[in-house]
Amino acid sequence: MNPTAQPPTRLELAFHGHFPRTLRDTRLAHRFDLRDMASQVGVAPKTYDDWECGKNLPDTNYLTIICRVLGVSADYLLGQA
Repeated sequence: MNPTAQPPTRLELAFHGHFPRTLRDTRLAHRFDLRDMASQVGVAPKTYDDWECGKNLPDTNYLTIICRVLGVSADYLLGQA
């Protein structure tokens, strides 16, 4: 363990915990399959899948597009609402 490592921030915890699950659940509630959602956001299906699995995070531009497509706020997806 690295003694100088900082504990994760609330935002990091949201992105790796709440965000992937809420992103997937909200997409499914809108009945979008992964390929359709990825196409609407403008990324490859693998990239979008990585976001839903918590392997990677969308940048703020893609987060804005996701929110618009799903009709939710970033606060909602991040568990801050």
